[in-house]
Amino acid sequence: MGDIAYQNKDVTAKVMAEALKGKSLAPFGIHQLKIVDILPTNLPVIESNELRLDNLFLLSDGSIGIMDYESAHNQENFVKYINYMARVIKRYAINHELDRIKQIKMIVIYTADVDHAEAVYDLGGIVLKIEPTFLVEADTKAQANRKGKEGKTAGDHLGSRTGEENCRPKTGFGSACRYFDVF
Repeated sequence: MGDIAYQNKDVTAKVMAEALKGKSLAPFGIHQLKIVDILPTNLPVIESNELRLDNLFLLSDGSIGIMDYESAHNQENFVKYINYMARVIKRYAINHELDRIKQIKMIVIYTADVDHAEAVYDLGGIVLKIEPTFLVEADTKAQANRKGKEGKTAGDHLGSRTGEENCRPKTGFGSACRYFDVF
């Protein structure tokens, strides 16, 4: 019996799938659906990218926060966010620390003229919810004035340069730094 392939169940399932075209999924308990076509199962991945996130945080509620900055909204970004989340989960899985993940929050900071974006991308089997925030709505002058009344400038905690100067080399979003300084 040593000639049976290690993946024998997978091989059998793939052969069986070919015969299911046009058939109902009722035998599997899914009564309302039929298989219309067999799609390729190879999903090749040859990547040599590091996939750097904009920011990754441990948040005060115990969740993990992935923060990304966008100057435009499009659905293709949701694929990027799913990949970010998968890589974070994989990092914890490799270290056998999945129990440390309480929740992952995908925080998207929209800059420029974006004042509305979809917060949920629902594909049925996977639903991605982001937490969007819009800098176009932020009243940065009022926030700066409030900090000034407290006797502080936006960059006091960062040294001699202003908060905006400290941010520009890192993000290019001076207003984003003023926005986060209030928190």
